[in-house]
Amino acid sequence: MAISASIIIFILVSIASFNFYVDPLCYFHCNEIKINRQTVNLYYEMGQRILAHSDAKIVVLGSSRGQSVPPKWIEKVSGLKTLNLSMGGVELWTKIAFLKLSQEKTKIKKVIWLADYFEIINEIADTKIKSTPALRAYLPSEYAATNLITKLPELIDHNTLEASFYLLGHPQNDKFDEGSGSQINYEKCQEATYQGEKTIKELRQDMGIIYESYTQKVLKPLQSEKEWNVFENQMKILSDQAVDVSIVITPYHPLFIQKLQAQFPEIYERHQKWINRITSLNLPHIKALNYFGGLQGDDGSPAYWNDGVHFTCKSAIQMLKPLL
Repeated sequence: MAISASIIIFILVSIASFNFYVDPLCYFHCNEIKINRQTVNLYYEMGQRILAHSDAKIVVLGSSRGQSVPPKWIEKVSGLKTLNLSMGGVELWTKIAFLKLSQEKTKIKKVIWLADYFEIINEIADTKIKSTPALRAYLPSEYAATNLITKLPELIDHNTLEASFYLLGHPQNDKFDEGSGSQINYEKCQEATYQGEKTIKELRQDMGIIYESYTQKVLKPLQSEKEWNVFENQMKILSDQAVDVSIVITPYHPLFIQKLQAQFPEIYERHQKWINRITSLNLPHIKALNYFGGLQGDDGSPAYWNDGVHFTCKSAIQMLKPLL
């Protein structure tokens, strides 16, 4: 029995040591962003993308709702190199970290901030970025504090082990695209015949699922006044730096917003108060575009929507045209 326990301990220590050495999640050895570092950490990869495009002049900051924005379309229209740093689940602090890194490593002149109501809710704040040392450096000390002991179980997790073996068998990608939406055919998105990527049935099914998720979890907690003050202060900093910022308040699907107003009027009203605060910011170089009331011509079809909250590239282009 003792021998068996010893063997188990040896195996676990070996796995942990191997994963610590490879560090596929970049939780232990990645104290700075290096372009040739191998990792499966999407946050670290976003930092690598910023380094790879040091000539970028425009950055898009958003959650998964910004992943349908085609950076190459923005670049074509504006004539300025664009990075779309939108990622699923990111909130205020992650956006700020990407922003600060971009200001340090690129020559950005314009920021397109796709504002999410939930980005300043404490309860859903993303903790992954705090586990990434190279990005944790861009967070305030009281937010960035993390206990590495809590990360030790990751070293014996089978997913980490799979990631380690995967990295050993795949060379690092040294060619980073312009971020989310880089592969989108933006010309097709602008065609009058564009029908989107889903059927009406699929859209309705996905909209029902995401409505439950958002109303029961994502949108339910109250926004944080502290986080709002951080957001407002960040806008003041950008204004003082003469960086042009466009805060885009994105819409929900027409049926989603109707149900939200009817079934959760308190959440709907909190949205309205949040929008009023954003549109009331009186700062040079900062302007807000409010699409919460919907897009012109939006018929709620798959041409405009992937589900109840994620809009298509057609909608994204329509929203951003006035900015460029």
